[in-house]
Amino acid sequence: MAPIRALCDARGIALIEDCAHCFIGEAGGRPVGAWGDYAIASSMKFLPIYEGGATVSAHHRLDGVALRSAGAGFEAKVALTSLEKVLRMAACRPCARPVAAAARQRRSLEPRETPPRDGSCARAGARLVG
Repeated sequence: MAPIRALCDARGIALIEDCAHCFIGEAGGRPVGAWGDYAIASSMKFLPIYEGGATVSAHHRLDGVALRSAGAGFEAKVALTSLEKVLRMAACRPCARPVAAAARQRRSLEPRETPPRDGSCARAGARLVG
């Protein structure tokens, strides 16, 4: 990262450090996110949060940055992904029991483990939340 930082400094270019796939770590003896003028990170790659992230800067004020939702298209993707997970769990008898119980009790499900995408079960299951 040092050569990239030096290049940006020499040409007066802001360095935006994308930390989407490295939530915690170190590069070249400095914490990830410390090289850039700005650093951005995605929470959904590490936490069970479908929308969110962070923009930080040790050099510039961020109070003028406008925050916006990802929009209806992203919300639809989240809904379809969640439905797909429930349908995969419901296709397996051991996994279907907590799905049916949650539906009867109008409670949420929290997957213990993501079932395989190939349709097989691996007995991932789920537990009731709330």
